[in-house]
Amino acid sequence: MDREIVLMSSALAEEFVRLRGTLLAMEPMPRSVAVIGVSGGEGASVVAARLAFSLAAARSLGKVLLAEGNVRQPSLAKTLGLADHPGLLNWDGSGPLPTQELTRPQSLTVMVAGCRAETAPLTALDEHLHTAAQRARQDHDMVVWDAPAMTQWSDAVPLAAACDGVVVVIEMDETRVDALRFLRDTLARHRIPILGSVLNRSGRYWPLRRAHPAASKD
Repeated sequence: MDREIVLMSSALAEEFVRLRGTLLAMEPMPRSVAVIGVSGGEGASVVAARLAFSLAAARSLGKVLLAEGNVRQPSLAKTLGLADHPGLLNWDGSGPLPTQELTRPQSLTVMVAGCRAETAPLTALDEHLHTAAQRARQDHDMVVWDAPAMTQWSDAVPLAAACDGVVVVIEMDETRVDALRFLRDTLARHRIPILGSVLNRSGRYWPLRRAHPAASKD
């Protein structure tokens, strides 16, 4: 199923209310969460967005930020229909983060990856992410990071370490068990807690929006 459909599906709202409730019931309650997959393509960006939407809907939580930490393969701007500049890569490390406000829900702001010159290297990105994570916690009550895939980019670990923990996204019938073990062991080695996991089903598991012609012959 298209990510836009999943992102707006009311059928999934209750699932994210449950995930929100699990996080908010923890002691201490995490204020900064990284949503992470193993290899990429598990749907972490959509899960991060839906979780942030659900957190922002609970207005008592205050200001919620959805932040894109995957600057090498960004997707939030396109997914949410936002301007792709300015963003994290354009932040100079001081002052407020470059965020954009959504009209719905009103208490949610988004920081996209931003743009950089093609000749500008991604140097000192670990430190930049860490500083941005600290500033995000300072300016917002809750932060949800769309993190890079654990086995693809080295940025994943320092970003996750700057958060209170991670939510792991697993794609049904696709995510390898040995890759999950690698993720678990890496997180344990860096003392990064796993706050929960999401089993993301691919499109073939969703009910068709239209009945297949063969299905009606019964």
